[in-house]
Parts: sequence; C-alpha cells; structure tokens
Amino acid sequence: MIDQVERRREIAVAVAVALDVVILIPYTYVGIAAGSWTIIAECLRGILLVIVGIVSLVTLRRIHRQRLGAYEYGAGKLEQSVTVLIATLLILAAGILLWRISGLSPQPPPPVYLAGLAIVLVILNFCLNSAQLWSLRRASRDGGSLIVRAQYHARWVKTAASAIVVVAVTVAMLSGPQAARLADQLGTLVVIVIMVGTAIAMMRECLPDLLDRSLPETVQHGINRVLARNINEFEQLGRIRTRRAGTIMHVELELFLDQARSMKEASHLASQIEHQLAEEIPGVDAVILLRAMPDSEAVEPRGV
Repeated sequence: MIDQVERRREIAVAVAVALDVVILIPYTYVGIAAGSWTIIAECLRGILLVIVGIVSLVTLRRIHRQRLGAYEYGAGKLEQSVTVLIATLLILAAGILLWRISGLSPQPPPPVYLAGLAIVLVILNFCLNSAQLWSLRRASRDGGSLIVRAQYHARWVKTAASAIVVVAVTVAMLSGPQAARLADQLGTLVVIVIMVGTAIAMMRECLPDLLDRSLPETVQHGINRVLARNINEFEQLGRIRTRRAGTIMHVELELFLDQARSMKEASHLASQIEHQLAEEIPGVDAVILLRAMPDSEAVEPRGV
C-alpha cells in the first residue's frame, strides 16, 4: 500500500508523460511539414523526456512499493542517477540542435492551414506544460522524491522553452523567409540555452552525492556537539563516516567503551546518541558502532 503523497507523485508524473505523448504526435508532424526547427527542437527534447519520464515513473512506482530490495541503503542514488540521465539527455539534445540550426537556410512559407495549425499547437503545448508544471510543483513541494523534483525541473525548462516557441513560431509562420529563418534560429537558440543551464544545475545538485561527498560542515558541527555532550560516556572515538543518499543523511560513528560496561548501558548510550543526532540533524539515519576497548590500549585523561 502507498500513502496519498506517494500516489499524488505517481499521478503527477504519469499524467505529464501521457499528455506529452498525446501532443507529441501532431506536434512532430507539423514541425516536419512546416519545416520549423523551433518545433522540431521541442519534439526532439520531448521524445527524450518522454523516454526518461517513463523510466522515472517505473522507478518511482518500484520505490514506493519497496520492490528495490537490492538497494540496501535506500534508493536515493538510483533517484539521483535518473536525474543525471535527464540532464545528460538535455545536453545531448541541445548539442544536436545547435549543430543543425547553424546551417539553416531560408525556407518558403508553409501553406496557410499548416501555419495556423502550427500556431495553435504551440499555444496548446504551452498551456499543457503550464498545467503539468503546476501539478508537478504540488507533488514535489515536500522535497521527498528526487525523481519528482527532477521531473519538475525538466518541466520548468519545457514550459519556459514552449513560451519562447510560441513567439518564435508565430513570427516565423506570419513573416517572410529571411525573418522566418532568423526567428527560427533565435527561438531554437533560446531553447538550447535553457536546456543546458537547467541540465548543469541538475548535475551540480546530484553528482557530489553520487560520489559520496561528506556532509556539509554545518552538519559536521552538529555531530561534534553530540560527541562533546557524551564525551564522558565512551573511552575513545573511532571512525566518523558521513554521506548523503537522496534526501537522507547517513552518519556512522564508531565508539570504544570500557569492557566493564553492560549491554544495557551500551544500548542506552547508542539510543541516547541517536536521539541527540536526530535533534541536531533532522532526518538523519544514524548508525552507532559500539566496540569494547582493547586491553592493550592505554586510556589517556580527556577534557571536554
């Protein structure tokens, strides 16, 4: 069973993908028939995002239904990988489009019915993107799913780009060959800039965590405060390991205790430290490793 928040996330992504598929078919035909590279740019990016959207939806459903048992520490890295995939495809599509529009030559104006259909479709596409953006924003507001957040960022790009497309296509369809070519090139170029900018921002957010970067210094200070608060409860501090997977922050502390301490005392200390870490770092996943102090170790006096 899944809760209402998870169901809302799945519905938002599923509706976004379904509407993309519906609009993509006539959109592609009109773009090719009218020779509008601005529309073709939208179609190319749309096809890539539909593929990624389907993968994202399948992954999201499996995460919500806990069918990813092989991912022992959660699916945060899997979500980040999907986000990086979306960003990579955006950059790839931008490169292809930039290469194509660099050699664009003036084209004869399309028939009136085709020009009118192109204008209607780009306006409809903008309206659909705006509605989907609002839906995904609601689903990603709690920040709990990186996949939904990535879909929201990608949809933001699509909505902003489709607004530019409306202007560029309208000018191109209602003006002469030279002005049409210039409008087509400028419109496509703006779409490319938005695609690359958003892709870079998405990668900057996800790559450090995929490489297991330690938690920020402010979080490290919280760990130090907890250790200082309990410094008289353990004999020696071992390893401190921190990392983030998705929205979850993992902290692993290794503490050496006096061999005379009972299991009950050790368990109480671990629970106490976990509770204090949760207060300092909301949402933390803390693992406390308690080990007996070796006989050969000399314990030096310590101060707080």
